[in-house]
Amino acid sequence: MVHNAMPTRLAALKWIHHLLITVPHSIFQQVEDFFSLLLKSLSDPADEVVLRDLEVLAEISSNTAGQYYSPKLEHDVMPYPNIPQNSLKHSGGLNRYFTKFMISLLNLFSTDQTLLDGRGPFIIRQLCILLNAEDIYRTLAVVLLHEEDLKFTSLMVQYLNSILVTSTELFELRNQLKDLQSEESCSLFVCLYKCWCHNPVTTVSLCFLTQTYQHTADILELLYPLSGLRIVRC
Repeated sequence: MVHNAMPTRLAALKWIHHLLITVPHSIFQQVEDFFSLLLKSLSDPADEVVLRDLEVLAEISSNTAGQYYSPKLEHDVMPYPNIPQNSLKHSGGLNRYFTKFMISLLNLFSTDQTLLDGRGPFIIRQLCILLNAEDIYRTLAVVLLHEEDLKFTSLMVQYLNSILVTSTELFELRNQLKDLQSEESCSLFVCLYKCWCHNPVTTVSLCFLTQTYQHTADILELLYPLSGLRIVRC
C-alpha cells in the first residue's frame, strides 16, 4: 500500500478486500497492523486507489466477523473519550470498526485541510454508497458534538450539509428528512440539528429541507433581529 507503483498499491488493496471476504477472521486478527495504512491511503493521488481503499474500509466496518473483535482505542485514533456509547448506535449490519473508522476519518480531516477540501466530499459520497448513509451522518454528527475545535466542526458541518442537499447519493436520506412523520425521521432530524447548530447557515438549510418553516422563521428572527427582515407567518 506504500509502494511507489500505483498498480502495486491497487493490487495490495484488492488482495486485502478478497481476503476480507474469503477468510475474514484471519484478517481481523491482524487488521490493527494495517488500519492506519488504509487511512493514509485516502490521500493517495490516484482516485482508483482511493476508491478501492474505501471499499476495503467499508468491508472492515460492515463484515460480520468484525463483531467478534474490538478495535484498539489509542488516544491518537480515538480522540473523543467522552462520547456516550449508546449515542453511537447504528441501524445494524455494522461493527465497532465502523465507529473507529468514522472517528479516525474526522481526525484525519481535522489535521489535513488539503485532504478535506480536495477529497472530503468525494470520500463522504462514496461511503454513503458503500455503507448506510443515515448511519454515517448520525455517527459523524454525534462525534462532531464532542469536537473541541469549533472552527473545524463548523467547516465539517458545512461540507456535510452541502453533500446532503445536493448529492444524488443522499436522495433517500433527503426524502426521509422531508417527511418527519415517523419517530426514526424525527430522531434523525434532532441528531443532525444539534450538530448543524454550529453553523447558522446550515441550520437554516436543514430546517428548509425538513420543511419546518415556522422554526426557520424563528431562527432568522434571532439571527437578524435588527435587519428589518419581515417574516410572513401563515
